[in-house]
Order: sequence, then structure tokens, then C-alpha cells
Amino acid sequence: MKRDFRKTGIVFLAGIVFCSAAVAEEEVKSNYFDEIVVTAKRMPFKLKDLPTNVSIVTSEEIESTGVMNAGEALDRIAGMNVGEKGTMGSERSIRIRSGGATANQVLVMVDGMPVNDVSLGSAELSALPANNIERIEIIRGAASSLYGANALGGVINIITKMPKEDGSHAEVNTNFGSFVGRNYDVSYKMKQEKTGLLLNIGRDYSAGWRNNSDYTNTDVLLGVNHNIDDDNEIGMKVFYLTDDIGCPGTNTTLITDYDGYNERLATDPNSRQTDSKLNTQIRYDGNAVNNTPLHLTVFNRLENRTFTLPSWGIDNLFETIVTGINAQADIAEGFIAGGDIK
Repeated sequence: MKRDFRKTGIVFLAGIVFCSAAVAEEEVKSNYFDEIVVTAKRMPFKLKDLPTNVSIVTSEEIESTGVMNAGEALDRIAGMNVGEKGTMGSERSIRIRSGGATANQVLVMVDGMPVNDVSLGSAELSALPANNIERIEIIRGAASSLYGANALGGVINIITKMPKEDGSHAEVNTNFGSFVGRNYDVSYKMKQEKTGLLLNIGRDYSAGWRNNSDYTNTDVLLGVNHNIDDDNEIGMKVFYLTDDIGCPGTNTTLITDYDGYNERLATDPNSRQTDSKLNTQIRYDGNAVNNTPLHLTVFNRLENRTFTLPSWGIDNLFETIVTGINAQADIAEGFIAGGDIK
């Protein structure tokens, strides 16, 4: 009597494939939850040890989307509501939908330093190239106990890359787009034994779709870190930005009157906005005092904005200076003490 083992073999093979896929999925989940997060408690902790809702977006995930800057990267993340206030280069209002709060209650940071506009809460992130982002950490929910009232709706921390392996690497990127859009980006990374260096220089230009909606920006990012020993590290980052943005005003043309010309006219053909920003940060991470894990950051933000509206005789200069110190210490297992001074 003959038996047909073909169906049994197919079922057995499918079982092997299913089990292999399940094991691979479990390994991915395990690796993900072993990721080290610094935003949730302002000190390094594994994701699986955190009680808060924290998401991580890796550099590989960001690069796979083809975005050019940090603002576009945030716009691609599930659960994020990103609105641009005006033409290219304008600041973006960022809201975490699960946080249920307005944009000025979502704290946006770059390497742990707040970059929100002091008055509006929005953030200008188009000058930070996507290829310089190591990862983005997102707290989806209130984090006011750690970061203050500005974090009622959540926290977004964009962490930039630093070289990890010895050697040097230079990279030049150029992108062209519509409306004479051009982007130039030069990056240099170097690591020698215990010291790492990052230098990035970028320039963006767009003629804009409407009259007087052009945008020009130049930015410089400098980062240096040094491992004193296996347990102690110091670092410094400096970010400088200058831009010039055309402000065409509200478009009052009715859709029925669109003819390829009227809708592009500027109601304020000579209005301009210029910005200059200098952000400096010095940090220490280690066990300098009685083997107690300590995170210490000193930062300074200097921002100038000029808004010119000739038709109204307006030429305003706004200056913002913020200096602060943040310290966090893991004084006992699972108990962290810290504070801010601004």
C-alpha cells in the first residue's frame, strides 16, 4: 500500500518557515527594546526598562525615506502632525497626536538642547541634514516633570551623528529641485583613538513658487567629543545658522481666477525675514563623583530675527538669549535626581 507524503512535506516545510520567521521577529523585537534611550530620563536607559511611551527612529529608517532634513524626517513619522508656517525655511509647528496638546507644548531638542521658538513654540529644522541624524527619540505623552511645561504634549530629541570608528571620512551631497531649488552639503568626520570630530557645512536656496518667496540659508555644525576613560566623556557642539526668507503675504486670489500668474503675485513684494542663530552646548557624561552616574550640560542660545515690512514702515529686530545648566544624577538604583537653571 502506497502513501502520499507530499502534503505532509509541504505542511512540515511551511511550519519551518513560520517558526524561522517568528524567531527572526522575536530577535528584532529583542534588539529594539535593548536600544539605549537618553531622552526619557535624561540619562542612558534601555528602552525595555522605561515606563513611558518612547519611540526610536533610526538613521537607517530616516535614510530609507529619502528625506533631506530633520523637518521632513519628522513629517514622515507616524503619529506626528507637522505644519509649515509659510514658505520654505519657515518654522514648523510640531504636534504629537497621541499627546493631545498644541504645538507649543511639544518640546523639540537637538542633542538635548531646546530649539523651540521662545514665543511661538515652533521649530526651524530644515537646516539640519537628514544624513547627520543618528536617531530621533520621541516621548509620546507628558514629560513636564523632567522638562517643564513646554513638554506637556511630549518631547522630540534629534540626536546627531558622531564618528564611531577610527579614521576620517568626507562626503559631499548636492540636490536639485523645482523652483531653482539647490542644496549643497559638505561633511567631514574623523575619529582618532579617544577623540571624535564632526564638521558639516550646508547651503540651501530656492526661488520659491510665488513672487518674493525665495529662501537662502547657510548652516555650520561642529561637534567634538573625547573619552577621558571608559566611564567618562566630554563633548561640545556648536550650531550656526543664517537665513534670508521672502515673505510674500497672504494669497487673496480666488481659485476661479487662477491663471498661472495671479496666484503667484505677492501682496507684500518687499517684505523680508532674516535670522541668525548660534547654539552652543558643552556636556559631561560619566561617574566622576563616588561612581555615581552623572549627566551635566551647559548650553547657550543666541538668536536674532529681523522682520522688514517697507509698505508699513516696519523694521523690527528681535533678540533671544537663553543660557542654562542641566544636571542629572542616578543616586540610587532607579532613582534619579536633577534640575535645570535658565
